Amino acid sequence: MPDDRNVCALPLPAPVARVRRIARAFSVRETLSYVWVGLVGVALDAGGFFMLCQYLQWYPVAATILSSTTASVLTFPLNRRFTFRKTDHARLRLVKYVSINLFSVALGAGIMFIGNTLQGFRPGPVKAASIAMVAGTQFLLNKFVAFK
Repeated sequence: MPDDRNVCALPLPAPVARVRRIARAFSVRETLSYVWVGLVGVALDAGGFFMLCQYLQWYPVAATILSSTTASVLTFPLNRRFTFRKTDHARLRLVKYVSINLFSVALGAGIMFIGNTLQGFRPGPVKAASIAMVAGTQFLLNKFVAFK
């Protein structure tokens, strides 16, 4: 009599297996914690951006650079302690985190420059779009590089 127990035990195609491995790397707790810390960062970034543009009449790209940098510096300890729960190699993680955030600040400033300066869109919607794009990029880089 044939053994039917192993009928579904065929190996998965490489791309499907890779997607499963990546999906297992994300925990619900870690993702929710990153969202919480991210909301703190977004509040600091968007609030600082609004204050610099509205009250101090800063150029939107310069305001983006300062507000994003401030939010990044202030969220490092939160991500380190609560999101990724990595307290070892603090200096090395900080260097990686700062490098990722410098890339993210440049990405956000580039989006602001293209959207506001070159395309003429209002700064607020461009900032909102840039925060969404940069946050996803930062999460992946932080998870797989800074807090690996």
